[in-house]
Amino acid sequence: MAATALLKTLDPVAQPELDDDALYEEVNGRRIETPPMTYYAGIIATDLGYPLFLHLHEQVSRQGEVVIQVLFRIPLPEDANRKRRPDLAFVSIDRWPIDRPMSSTDDAWDVVPDLAVEVTSPTDSAEDLLRKVAEYFQAGVRLVWVVYPIVRCIHVYEAWNRIRVVTEADILDGGVVLPGFRFPLDGLFGLVEPVSDGA
Repeated sequence: MAATALLKTLDPVAQPELDDDALYEEVNGRRIETPPMTYYAGIIATDLGYPLFLHLHEQVSRQGEVVIQVLFRIPLPEDANRKRRPDLAFVSIDRWPIDRPMSSTDDAWDVVPDLAVEVTSPTDSAEDLLRKVAEYFQAGVRLVWVVYPIVRCIHVYEAWNRIRVVTEADILDGGVVLPGFRFPLDGLFGLVEPVSDGA
């Protein structure tokens, strides 16, 4: 199924009003609270963001910015003001040049990231994750990583219909989006308590 067709079949339902402090995304003009991350997922996101940050700052010339849980405007044909908040994202200098000023007041960065990373928690639904991946590619994201901490792997989407699975025995690379980035995953997923079958 094409990304556009999937989006038409997975419309989110209306959500109640949000607290001012809630992290949110915006879909079809409605603010939707993002499901809370477990602290373990938060640690995974941080531990994955750190080597990305180091990689960028070790380059002779700056390639762009890595950010954590920043809201982005992800324009779609049916919703030009769609806003999504990936757990991690990379924006290249091709999309936001170093000398381009940033707003100090806008809630969302008005740029489509090159890389979007989603770290799953038990509160995430598979349909919501697929919707986001489809939206990212429809809007122009070039690479998506969906991290599954419990099963200790990452689904690397190089396109909506081109996926490869990277396990903790493998090395995650940045492909053409982050040339030269290589990160062994054997140290990313720490010790966790076993999940019971009834959970």
